Amino acid sequence: MTSCDAAPVPVVVEPDVDVPADVRAASRAFASPLRVAMLHALAQEALSTAELVAELDLPTRQTLPANLRALEEAGAITGTPAPGHRRGRTVRWRTDTGRVRQLVKALEAFASGQVPQAPARHVTAAPPAVD
Repeated sequence: MTSCDAAPVPVVVEPDVDVPADVRAASRAFASPLRVAMLHALAQEALSTAELVAELDLPTRQTLPANLRALEEAGAITGTPAPGHRRGRTVRWRTDTGRVRQLVKALEAFASGQVPQAPARHVTAAPPAVD
């Protein structure tokens, strides 16, 4: 590979403010229309992944694991084993509406300037990809 063929090094820009953990969690949880639709569906009733695919009329379930993980890490959904299934084999997901309210309030407060800003951080280049 010549220097002309080298892929550009991505630049990671950190925000100039210290973003609180709940605001980061809210940003991830509400980052896509699919995640918001998932929260809405799971607020109506607890659903398995297969049921969620059907409820949202998705062509495949391939996109759900990463989105479920993002929502679970934010605390916006919780999973419990479905009755009658082996432990961990089928999980029924449900929106934690109290936690979603917390995330919305944190994001609203931060967006309204109610959280003090920290000093600016530096910009760093991401490490080059290893072939």
